[in-house]
Amino acid sequence: MPTAAHQSTTVRRQKLPAALLYACLSVGLLIATAEAQATQEKKDSINSRQTTSGKKGNVRIKYFSSPSEESASQRERRLYRECKGRPDAGACLGYTRR
Repeated sequence: MPTAAHQSTTVRRQKLPAALLYACLSVGLLIATAEAQATQEKKDSINSRQTTSGKKGNVRIKYFSSPSEESASQRERRLYRECKGRPDAGACLGYTRR
């Protein structure tokens, strides 16, 4: 018949794997949280540096048409001419009939 001291050590041995599992999970969560926080702080510092040094005002890009570029009416006439008898697909969509 087991004694009370023997029973308590048996119970402790049975609870030991569960306690180790919980301890490992806790440490893992703490490490993951710390890494996520460090990564977020690093991103925030990079973004703050870019916004303070990167602002130079609005820049407008002006589009200049090429002298060899066709006008809209020239393009429509060309598409009607080239798409005769072709299926209604791709660039010819809507240009097969007048």
